[in-house]
Amino acid sequence: LFIIPTLNSCGTNSSLSSIYNTLCNVYDFSVLPIKQYGNGEYAFIKKNIYSDILDIYYSYFSELKGWKKIISLILKIIRTILSKFNIDIESIICESAIKKIEKKYNFDYIIGFQEGIATKVASHFCNSNKIAWIHCDYERSVAISTNEEAIYIKFKNIICVSRFTYNKFCKRYPNLKDKTQFIYNLLDIERIKYLAKKPIDDNKFNTTVFTILSVGRMDSVKGFTSIPLIASNIKNNGLKFRWYILGGPLNKEYTNISNLIKKYNVEENVILLGNKSNPYPYFKYADLYVSTSFSEACPMVFNEARIFGIPIVTTNFGSAYEFVNNNIDGYISKINDIQYKIEELISNYNKYNIIKKNSEEYIINNKKNINKIENLFR
Repeated sequence: LFIIPTLNSCGTNSSLSSIYNTLCNVYDFSVLPIKQYGNGEYAFIKKNIYSDILDIYYSYFSELKGWKKIISLILKIIRTILSKFNIDIESIICESAIKKIEKKYNFDYIIGFQEGIATKVASHFCNSNKIAWIHCDYERSVAISTNEEAIYIKFKNIICVSRFTYNKFCKRYPNLKDKTQFIYNLLDIERIKYLAKKPIDDNKFNTTVFTILSVGRMDSVKGFTSIPLIASNIKNNGLKFRWYILGGPLNKEYTNISNLIKKYNVEENVILLGNKSNPYPYFKYADLYVSTSFSEACPMVFNEARIFGIPIVTTNFGSAYEFVNNNIDGYISKINDIQYKIEELISNYNKYNIIKKNSEEYIINNKKNINKIENLFR
């Protein structure tokens, strides 16, 4: 049983989809999405099980509909009353929901497939074969004042998605190092190539000039707000390009980027395409992938770019060095210097071809990571 927070589009669910598509003929997977909203465009949705009480408790009020809103209000009142007596209603709700699941299903392994609520819910299962799967830079994402060692000690194995995230987690909880390892995200290469053949349904996408692509959710950690100024500087140096940003939702961050695009007069150069359920046709036609992120645990999008032989320019967050060979198949740079790396690849045809050739020869080692996952279930 894999436990995930929602069915929304995100790196965690994309990673799980790849595991499912790769290993569904070997193992019988079920998935418990704690919150029942999301677009659900993943192969594993036919294997879902649900818990209404977990959905009601953990969802925001605006995410609920009908009778669930009423129950949510009642639970809020009960939570307020019980908190005065130091009674933990969250544990009561989790244990109640899990007992119902355990009566109905018999799982060999329980996997909390993301830090936070997925791990917390998984920790309440009686099954001794519990695995916590961490998809974040723990030092950055979890406040230093938060101590979750008592939760993680209940798990048989703890998996981090890169060497960098493994080091950060073990630094916080050295007592858990012996049960912790790292496994890179799998990549469903054949499915991605198949999806890349689908037609592009957006007339804003035009590849007549050098085409740059950035993909991710609209969140400050992605650093998308730095793109308009970088683009303005490149434009002022006389280089022709278009920089497409794929991602949603249409939130405050999206509005900020839109305003900056207008401020720096780069409406013809930086184009927001919104969220795309299938981003891979855009990868197929891109000349360069650029990441402006401040932090990434395991940037799957880098290996997705590799499938199409796209060179990568990225900021120097911790895990970048595990996925990009600097000055060989891409560039790793401080945010203030990214402009010059992009300009070099736009203007220097020979240098671009060398970097692109090396990127095309980059080996994605799925087999090694599959073996590590299979070893967990032996």
